[in-house]
Amino acid sequence: MLRKFTFALLISLALPALALAKQSFIPGQSVAQVNLGTPDKTGIQQLSKTLGQKPAVSGKDTEYEGQTVYYYYFGKKDPANQNYALQVYSDVKHKIFIFEINSPEFATPEGIHVGSSEAELVKAYGNKLKKLQRGAIYLKYSLGGRKGTDFYVKNQKVSQILVRDY
Repeated sequence: MLRKFTFALLISLALPALALAKQSFIPGQSVAQVNLGTPDKTGIQQLSKTLGQKPAVSGKDTEYEGQTVYYYYFGKKDPANQNYALQVYSDVKHKIFIFEINSPEFATPEGIHVGSSEAELVKAYGNKLKKLQRGAIYLKYSLGGRKGTDFYVKNQKVSQILVRDY
């Protein structure tokens, strides 16, 4: 009887830790093993399976910088910044072209995630990063070219990450 209780206790302690495991993303390439350029239907199905949830919100935006895009938002809406943990965008051809990461639930192989310090970001990628001032509040560090990743930094912390192809 004690063994069953001990086993159940260990399982109950381990399950929350498994739920909090970070999903990986590869700068300029993929999030949770879904690549940029993947057809949105296929990509969203894979993300739903990997993340254990369907998009909280999805739809079509005809006014996205002059083009039509489709959006899929995963997680809960953060009332402070009005963003979802993961926002996925596809183009008029239904190919994923942006993963917008707004949560520490996603990390690079080097461990960089929303909430990482600017120093950690620079240490991880060094001179591969291109630093740009984005207004008075944000810094933007770009990694890669057209197909790349942007790390937005506010108050010396990564606040948002875009894995993009545009």
